Amino acid sequence: MTNGHRVDKRSDGTEFRHYGDELDEIVARDVKFLHFEQMGESQFWMSIELANGEQWAINFGAENEKAKGYSFAELEYIHGELAP
Repeated sequence: MTNGHRVDKRSDGTEFRHYGDELDEIVARDVKFLHFEQMGESQFWMSIELANGEQWAINFGAENEKAKGYSFAELEYIHGELAP
């Protein structure tokens, strides 16, 4: 890929998208369970269990712990149809 973009795609469809040496995105399919939690003002935690039994724990937040973080969720699709 150009500009340092690289996608490592596994046989189960999970994609690890890199920009240069940094992991930029994880795209998971066949997700059995997802748990997202705000741990502090600028700290978040997420646990994902894939259908194949793999469990991932992801921690993320701001470098400056005094900076306020935010999170929100939006329902985009229901059974493949755009949500009202």
